[in-house]
Amino acid sequence: MKISLTKKYKTDNGDTVRIYAVDGGGRRPIQGAVLWQDRWTLTDWHSDGRYRQSDPDGDDLDLVEIIQTKPKKAKKKAKK
Repeated sequence: MKISLTKKYKTDNGDTVRIYAVDGGGRRPIQGAVLWQDRWTLTDWHSDGRYRQSDPDGDDLDLVEIIQTKPKKAKKKAKK
């Protein structure tokens, strides 16, 4: 998954995420914060959004994209 500043994310366990940068250096170039117990906690991720590369089954802090769905338009009532 390619992480983008224009998309919204949450952690795998549902925590709110803010992404600040996707071009940081080093092994964990995605930089942001996770809202945890009413506080923003600075966090960084690998370029694919995983918190730990060594965990093939995933981690609670892995990034998950929030897909916005468009609300359905209400059907207009037929005039009599």
